[in-house]
Amino acid sequence: MANIVRSEFPQQVSTDQASQDRSEIAFSNGASFSSFSTVDGSLLNSEQNFVRNGILDVTGQQQLACTHSVETSMATRRLARPARHPEYIDYSQRLRSYARWIRSSPGPVYLCEAGFFFTNQGDLVRCFQCDIGLKDFSEGDDPLLEHVRYSGDCPYLLEHLGSAGLSAIKTKCQAEQAETTEQQRSSVYCRHPQYQTYEARVSSFAGWPNYLTQKPEELAEAGLFYTGFEDHVRCFTCDGGLRRWDAEDDPWTEHCRWFPACQYAREKKGDEFIALVQASTEEPENVTNEEGTGSQDLVGVIEEMTLRDPALKAILDEHKNACLEMGYELTDFNAAVDDLRNMGIIRPTLEEILDMVEVVQERKQSQQRAAELEQRNCETPLEENLRLKSFVTCMACGKNNVNALFIPCTHHRLCMECAEPLTECPVCGRIIRQKIRTFLV
Repeated sequence: MANIVRSEFPQQVSTDQASQDRSEIAFSNGASFSSFSTVDGSLLNSEQNFVRNGILDVTGQQQLACTHSVETSMATRRLARPARHPEYIDYSQRLRSYARWIRSSPGPVYLCEAGFFFTNQGDLVRCFQCDIGLKDFSEGDDPLLEHVRYSGDCPYLLEHLGSAGLSAIKTKCQAEQAETTEQQRSSVYCRHPQYQTYEARVSSFAGWPNYLTQKPEELAEAGLFYTGFEDHVRCFTCDGGLRRWDAEDDPWTEHCRWFPACQYAREKKGDEFIALVQASTEEPENVTNEEGTGSQDLVGVIEEMTLRDPALKAILDEHKNACLEMGYELTDFNAAVDDLRNMGIIRPTLEEILDMVEVVQERKQSQQRAAELEQRNCETPLEENLRLKSFVTCMACGKNNVNALFIPCTHHRLCMECAEPLTECPVCGRIIRQKIRTFLV
């Protein structure tokens, strides 16, 4: 469709009409409508209806929108924040900007109602209040809905819709987004739909060789099901096959290594993790795609790439300092970050690191208890007597009974006299937040 351009838009049609506060808004296709200006600057057509409720768009078709009273005119409203384009606060000024608008849908009425004025660039419109821009409209697009979707905090929307109305539209947008995501997920081509659920994949591992270190739950989580032949598994989405598993092989790493284009792997692990796996296996030695397996050290490659990424390094340094300030040990922090990397979490949050630090500490304590138990099985009665006595005698002076409990580490190895000047626990090195006197009963 050709775009007919006029030199002046809008224009006054006569002096008489101007003196009577009557004007005409003309469009590029020659269509026009007459209107009266009200006290507050809103435009009324000859039938005494608001122009926003009925104007001729560029196709000459009548479009209707919801009726608004003069009291709700945006010319008389005061918004919470200054408008980015105050010249378009008035509805009539926004309407005049659509003189060269060429789309039949959405029409100027609905765009103006949603707070948009036309920029005269393609089909780009902008909100006079928050400056959000929308373009590339399709048939059936709702400008108000799109405004809420992309700029839900715009003060104009709250003023125009009210809190209840705005909340309702936001809920609708979220529901539509969830439905779209589900449709996209279900549209992924699936080679083995019978194994689309995690439970179905787990159930396929009946007869899985018990000498393998890879557990059915781990393999199923990585999208793999058991074919029933030796240690041969396949992805339910891409049909990629893996077999001849070594003890150190990780299901997700092998899946992403050999089948990086798999939609399920990309959805679950992300392109960044897949790229790291690919970078770590440029010269495969033992791993197989249908013929063999094996795995290189992905963590080492991730660490090297982290050093080359200043932004990621800065984030980890910030998290490290926060953990150290909380009294955690640097070795525990490093171990937690390594564990998260092995899980495919390249950019962990502080909360994720703290959770993993707790896991690392529990693992260390479990290992320590196992070592102590083994040592006790080998100690003599005299050694056992001395060990038990050490738990009730101050480890610093060796005279007083233990009666100082440190918080937050909960170590209980000193008397209050020896603990008084300390700021760090002599056992673990963590900062002492509080010292509690205990009593033997």
